[in-house]
Amino acid sequence: MTDLKRVNLQASKIHRAPARTGRKIAICSLAVLIAATMAVWFAFLGWGIVEIFRSIVIALKGLWTAFT
Repeated sequence: MTDLKRVNLQASKIHRAPARTGRKIAICSLAVLIAATMAVWFAFLGWGIVEIFRSIVIALKGLWTAFT
């Protein structure tokens, strides 16, 4: 059988490499770009829905005045 030894992780010299600043900036700017694009897209969709409802109201108003 193998003899397993306990490893002291607190005293180990293994450290995580610090993240590069350029990479952090690229990731943050990409996240901001995606969020801004989503906001613009949802605003565009909302504007389209408002216009559809407005045209339905105008059509119903035209029908109402035509039959009364």
